[in-house]
Amino acid sequence: NTKFLRNPGGAVRSTQGQITMTNCEITGSARRWAVYFPTNNIYWVASVYNVTNNVFRSNNLTSAAAAVLWMDQLCCGQNYGYDMQSIVSGNVFANNTVPVADGSIVYVDYYTRTATSLATNNMFIGNRAQYSLNLVDTRGYGVQRPRATGNMFVNDTTEASLHFALADRGLPLNASLCYWDTTSEFEIINDRIFDGLDDAHYDLAAYFPFLLSPNASDVVSPTIQRTAFRAPDGTLRGQVIGEAVLTYASPGPEYVVSGDLLVPEGATLVVEPGVRFLMHPGR
Repeated sequence: NTKFLRNPGGAVRSTQGQITMTNCEITGSARRWAVYFPTNNIYWVASVYNVTNNVFRSNNLTSAAAAVLWMDQLCCGQNYGYDMQSIVSGNVFANNTVPVADGSIVYVDYYTRTATSLATNNMFIGNRAQYSLNLVDTRGYGVQRPRATGNMFVNDTTEASLHFALADRGLPLNASLCYWDTTSEFEIINDRIFDGLDDAHYDLAAYFPFLLSPNASDVVSPTIQRTAFRAPDGTLRGQVIGEAVLTYASPGPEYVVSGDLLVPEGATLVVEPGVRFLMHPGR
Protein backbone atom coordinates (compact mmCIF):
# COMPACT_ATOMS: atom_id res chain seq x y z
CA ASN A 1 0.00 0.00 0.00
CA THR A 2 2.87 2.35 -0.83
CA LYS A 3 3.43 4.81 -3.66
CA PHE A 4 6.93 5.11 -5.12
CA LEU A 5 7.03 8.23 -7.32
CA ARG A 6 9.90 9.66 -9.41
CA ASN A 7 12.68 7.26 -8.47
CA PRO A 8 15.75 8.03 -10.62
CA GLY A 9 17.70 5.09 -9.18
CA GLY A 10 14.83 2.59 -8.89
CA ALA A 11 12.09 2.18 -6.30
CA VAL A 12 12.58 -1.14 -4.47
CA ARG A 13 15.57 -3.44 -4.09
CA SER A 14 15.61 -6.44 -1.74
CA THR A 15 17.75 -9.55 -1.23
CA GLN A 16 15.53 -11.14 1.41
CA GLY A 17 14.31 -14.70 0.91
CA GLN A 18 10.61 -14.03 1.55
CA ILE A 19 9.08 -10.93 0.02
CA THR A 20 5.49 -9.74 -0.42
CA MET A 21 4.77 -6.60 -2.41
CA THR A 22 1.11 -5.78 -2.95
CA ASN A 23 -1.19 -2.81 -3.72
CA CYS A 24 1.72 -0.50 -4.51
CA GLU A 25 2.19 2.08 -7.27
CA ILE A 26 5.60 2.47 -8.90
CA THR A 27 6.09 5.29 -11.38
CA GLY A 28 8.85 7.52 -12.71
CA SER A 29 11.77 5.11 -12.22
CA ALA A 30 14.82 5.44 -14.43
CA ARG A 31 18.10 3.67 -15.21
CA ARG A 32 17.95 -0.16 -15.01
CA TRP A 33 14.97 -1.24 -12.89
CA ALA A 34 11.94 -0.08 -10.94
CA VAL A 35 11.75 -3.12 -8.64
CA TYR A 36 14.77 -5.43 -8.36
CA PHE A 37 15.21 -8.72 -6.54
CA PRO A 38 18.86 -9.61 -7.25
CA THR A 39 20.72 -12.92 -7.17
CA ASN A 40 19.97 -14.62 -3.88
CA ASN A 41 21.33 -17.81 -2.33
CA ILE A 42 18.79 -18.81 0.32
CA TYR A 43 19.72 -22.38 1.21
CA TRP A 44 17.95 -23.11 4.48
CA VAL A 45 14.46 -21.73 3.91
CA ALA A 46 11.82 -21.84 1.23
CA SER A 47 11.97 -18.67 -0.88
CA VAL A 48 8.74 -16.82 -1.66
CA TYR A 49 8.56 -13.81 -3.99
CA ASN A 50 4.98 -12.53 -4.10
CA VAL A 51 4.35 -9.48 -6.32
CA THR A 52 0.57 -9.00 -6.68
CA ASN A 53 -1.96 -6.28 -7.51
CA ASN A 54 0.55 -3.49 -8.07
CA VAL A 55 0.62 -0.76 -10.71
CA PHE A 56 3.85 -0.09 -12.63
CA ARG A 57 3.30 3.03 -14.72
CA SER A 58 5.43 5.39 -16.85
CA ASN A 59 8.82 4.05 -15.85
CA ASN A 60 11.51 4.93 -18.40
CA LEU A 61 14.58 2.70 -18.16
CA THR A 62 17.57 3.34 -20.39
CA SER A 63 20.37 1.10 -19.06
CA ALA A 64 21.37 -2.05 -20.94
CA ALA A 65 19.18 -5.15 -20.42
CA ALA A 66 16.85 -3.24 -18.11
CA ALA A 67 13.49 -4.42 -16.76
CA VAL A 68 10.65 -2.72 -14.89
CA LEU A 69 10.24 -5.76 -12.59
CA TRP A 70 13.53 -7.67 -12.44
CA MET A 71 13.87 -10.95 -10.56
CA ASP A 72 17.43 -12.15 -11.19
CA GLN A 73 18.73 -15.72 -10.75
CA LEU A 74 16.31 -16.54 -7.96
CA CYS A 75 17.71 -19.36 -5.89
CA CYS A 76 16.67 -21.47 -2.94
CA GLY A 77 17.90 -24.54 -1.13
CA GLN A 78 16.96 -27.01 -3.84
CA ASN A 79 19.60 -29.39 -2.49
CA TYR A 80 17.95 -29.30 0.95
CA GLY A 81 14.40 -30.12 -0.09
CA TYR A 82 13.04 -26.56 -0.18
CA ASP A 83 10.90 -25.05 -2.89
CA MET A 84 10.83 -21.59 -4.43
CA GLN A 85 7.63 -19.74 -5.20
CA SER A 86 7.69 -16.89 -7.68
CA ILE A 87 4.30 -15.20 -8.02
CA VAL A 88 3.68 -12.23 -10.32
CA SER A 89 -0.09 -11.87 -10.52
CA GLY A 90 -2.80 -9.26 -10.98
CA ASN A 91 -0.40 -6.42 -11.74
CA VAL A 92 -0.85 -3.62 -14.25
CA PHE A 93 2.15 -2.58 -16.37
CA ALA A 94 1.17 0.54 -18.31
CA ASN A 95 3.09 2.93 -20.56
CA ASN A 96 6.54 1.81 -19.44
CA THR A 97 9.48 2.28 -21.78
CA VAL A 98 12.61 0.11 -21.94
CA PRO A 99 14.10 1.07 -25.32
CA VAL A 100 17.28 -1.05 -25.06
CA ALA A 101 18.49 -4.43 -26.33
CA ASP A 102 17.14 -7.29 -24.18
CA GLY A 103 14.91 -4.83 -22.35
CA SER A 104 11.83 -6.32 -20.67
CA ILE A 105 8.80 -5.17 -18.76
CA VAL A 106 8.97 -8.28 -16.51
CA TYR A 107 12.16 -10.36 -16.36
CA VAL A 108 12.43 -13.54 -14.26
CA ASP A 109 15.61 -15.65 -14.31
CA TYR A 110 15.27 -18.98 -12.51
CA TYR A 111 18.22 -20.62 -10.78
CA THR A 112 16.64 -23.63 -9.11
CA ARG A 113 15.44 -27.11 -9.97
CA THR A 114 12.30 -26.98 -7.85
CA ALA A 115 10.17 -23.94 -8.43
CA THR A 116 6.52 -23.02 -8.58
CA SER A 117 6.35 -20.16 -11.03
CA LEU A 118 3.19 -18.16 -11.65
CA ALA A 119 2.99 -15.11 -13.91
CA THR A 120 -0.77 -14.86 -14.21
CA ASN A 121 -3.60 -12.38 -14.82
CA ASN A 122 -1.34 -9.39 -15.43
CA MET A 123 -2.25 -6.51 -17.73
CA PHE A 124 0.42 -5.18 -20.11
CA ILE A 125 -0.81 -2.06 -21.89
CA GLY A 126 0.99 0.52 -24.01
CA ASN A 127 4.51 -0.59 -23.06
CA ARG A 128 7.59 -0.39 -25.28
CA ALA A 129 10.39 -2.93 -24.84
CA GLN A 130 11.94 -5.91 -26.59
CA TYR A 131 9.80 -8.28 -24.48
CA SER A 132 6.75 -7.82 -22.27
CA LEU A 133 7.09 -11.01 -20.20
CA ASN A 134 10.55 -12.59 -20.27
CA LEU A 135 10.97 -15.96 -18.51
CA VAL A 136 14.51 -17.33 -18.77
CA ASP A 137 16.82 -19.92 -17.24
CA THR A 138 20.43 -18.81 -17.74
CA ARG A 139 21.86 -21.72 -15.72
CA GLY A 140 19.98 -24.53 -17.44
CA TYR A 141 18.32 -25.95 -14.34
CA GLY A 142 14.74 -25.59 -15.52
CA VAL A 143 11.48 -24.78 -13.79
CA GLN A 144 9.21 -27.68 -12.92
CA ARG A 145 5.70 -26.19 -12.92
CA PRO A 146 5.59 -22.95 -14.92
CA ARG A 147 2.32 -21.15 -15.63
CA ALA A 148 1.66 -17.86 -17.43
CA THR A 149 -2.11 -17.88 -17.89
CA GLY A 150 -4.67 -15.11 -18.17
CA ASN A 151 -2.30 -12.30 -19.13
CA MET A 152 -3.48 -9.44 -21.34
CA PHE A 153 -1.15 -7.79 -23.85
CA VAL A 154 -2.73 -4.64 -25.30
CA ASN A 155 -1.01 -2.11 -27.58
CA ASP A 156 2.47 -3.11 -26.46
CA THR A 157 5.29 -2.33 -28.89
CA THR A 158 7.54 -5.36 -28.48
CA GLU A 159 9.45 -7.98 -30.42
CA ALA A 160 7.44 -10.60 -28.51
CA SER A 161 4.80 -10.45 -25.81
CA LEU A 162 6.17 -13.65 -24.25
CA HIS A 163 9.81 -14.69 -24.41
CA PHE A 164 10.01 -18.22 -23.00
CA ALA A 165 13.64 -19.30 -22.84
CA LEU A 166 13.41 -22.29 -20.51
CA ALA A 167 14.18 -25.94 -21.13
CA ASP A 168 12.86 -28.63 -18.81
CA ARG A 169 12.86 -31.95 -20.61
CA GLY A 170 9.74 -31.34 -22.67
CA LEU A 171 7.54 -29.66 -20.08
CA PRO A 172 5.65 -26.84 -21.84
CA LEU A 173 4.70 -23.50 -20.38
CA ASN A 174 0.96 -23.15 -19.79
CA ALA A 175 0.20 -19.79 -21.44
CA SER A 176 -3.47 -20.39 -22.19
CA LEU A 177 -6.34 -17.91 -21.83
CA CYS A 178 -4.15 -14.92 -22.67
CA TYR A 179 -5.03 -12.05 -24.97
CA TRP A 180 -2.23 -11.43 -27.47
CA ASP A 181 -3.58 -8.26 -29.10
CA THR A 182 -4.70 -10.27 -32.13
CA THR A 183 -7.33 -12.85 -33.05
CA SER A 184 -5.00 -14.56 -35.55
CA GLU A 185 -3.44 -17.79 -34.31
CA PHE A 186 -0.76 -17.39 -36.97
CA GLU A 187 0.27 -14.04 -35.50
CA ILE A 188 0.28 -15.45 -31.95
CA ILE A 189 2.73 -18.19 -32.94
CA ASN A 190 4.95 -16.15 -35.24
CA ASP A 191 4.84 -12.64 -33.80
CA ARG A 192 3.74 -12.70 -30.16
CA ILE A 193 5.50 -15.76 -28.66
CA PHE A 194 9.20 -16.65 -28.72
CA ASP A 195 9.67 -20.29 -27.63
CA GLY A 196 10.92 -23.64 -28.91
CA LEU A 197 9.59 -22.96 -32.39
CA ASP A 198 12.03 -20.06 -32.61
CA ASP A 199 14.95 -21.71 -30.79
CA ALA A 200 15.10 -25.51 -30.53
CA HIS A 201 16.96 -25.30 -27.20
CA TYR A 202 13.74 -24.25 -25.44
CA ASP A 203 10.38 -25.81 -24.71
CA LEU A 204 7.07 -24.71 -26.20
CA ALA A 205 4.41 -22.38 -24.87
CA ALA A 206 0.92 -23.93 -24.85
CA TYR A 207 -1.19 -20.89 -25.76
CA PHE A 208 -4.49 -22.56 -26.81
CA PRO A 209 -7.25 -21.70 -26.05
CA PHE A 210 -6.62 -17.96 -26.26
CA LEU A 211 -8.78 -14.88 -25.80
CA LEU A 212 -10.26 -12.91 -28.69
CA SER A 213 -10.39 -9.67 -26.68
CA PRO A 214 -9.25 -8.39 -23.27
CA ASN A 215 -12.54 -9.75 -21.90
CA ALA A 216 -11.69 -12.91 -19.92
CA SER A 217 -14.90 -14.59 -21.05
CA ASP A 218 -14.20 -14.05 -24.77
CA VAL A 219 -12.49 -17.40 -25.31
CA VAL A 220 -11.88 -18.81 -28.78
CA SER A 221 -14.02 -21.84 -29.57
CA PRO A 222 -12.14 -25.12 -29.00
CA THR A 223 -13.68 -26.43 -32.23
CA ILE A 224 -12.44 -23.55 -34.39
CA GLN A 225 -10.83 -24.57 -37.69
CA ARG A 226 -7.26 -23.65 -36.88
CA THR A 227 -5.14 -22.11 -39.66
CA ALA A 228 -1.95 -21.25 -37.85
CA PHE A 229 0.08 -21.90 -41.00
CA ARG A 230 -1.87 -19.45 -43.16
CA ALA A 231 -0.59 -15.88 -42.88
CA PRO A 232 -2.98 -12.92 -42.91
CA ASP A 233 -1.91 -12.19 -46.50
CA GLY A 234 -3.09 -15.68 -47.54
CA THR A 235 0.38 -17.16 -48.05
CA LEU A 236 1.58 -20.29 -46.26
CA ARG A 237 4.27 -20.30 -43.60
CA GLY A 238 4.59 -21.25 -39.96
CA GLN A 239 3.34 -24.33 -38.09
CA VAL A 240 0.57 -26.77 -38.99
CA ILE A 241 -1.75 -27.44 -36.03
CA GLY A 242 -3.65 -30.74 -35.90
CA GLU A 243 -4.83 -31.71 -39.38
CA ALA A 244 -4.89 -29.24 -42.27
CA VAL A 245 -6.07 -29.75 -45.84
CA LEU A 246 -4.91 -27.86 -48.92
CA THR A 247 -7.78 -28.26 -51.36
CA TYR A 248 -7.75 -28.24 -55.14
CA ALA A 249 -10.97 -26.21 -54.99
CA SER A 250 -11.00 -22.63 -53.69
CA PRO A 251 -8.79 -21.24 -52.21
CA GLY A 252 -6.66 -23.60 -54.35
CA PRO A 253 -5.38 -24.94 -56.58
CA GLU A 254 -2.32 -22.67 -56.21
CA TYR A 255 -0.76 -21.79 -52.84
CA VAL A 256 2.07 -19.36 -52.28
CA VAL A 257 4.70 -20.49 -49.76
CA SER A 258 6.36 -17.37 -48.31
CA GLY A 259 8.39 -18.94 -45.49
CA ASP A 260 9.29 -22.16 -43.72
CA LEU A 261 6.29 -24.48 -43.36
CA LEU A 262 6.62 -26.82 -40.37
CA VAL A 263 4.61 -30.03 -39.96
CA PRO A 264 5.59 -31.24 -36.47
CA GLU A 265 5.21 -34.76 -35.15
CA GLY A 266 1.52 -35.47 -34.51
CA ALA A 267 0.29 -32.97 -37.10
CA THR A 268 -0.96 -33.83 -40.60
CA LEU A 269 -0.92 -31.82 -43.82
CA VAL A 270 -3.13 -33.25 -46.59
CA VAL A 271 -2.37 -32.02 -50.11
CA GLU A 272 -5.11 -32.85 -52.60
CA PRO A 273 -4.21 -34.03 -56.14
CA GLY A 274 -3.53 -31.19 -58.55
CA VAL A 275 -2.48 -28.65 -55.90
CA ARG A 276 0.48 -26.50 -56.97
CA PHE A 277 2.94 -24.62 -54.74
CA LEU A 278 4.40 -21.28 -55.79
CA MET A 279 7.58 -20.62 -53.86
CA HIS A 280 8.89 -17.20 -52.93
CA PRO A 281 12.48 -16.58 -54.00
CA GLY A 282 14.89 -18.41 -51.68
CA ARG A 283 12.29 -20.95 -50.53
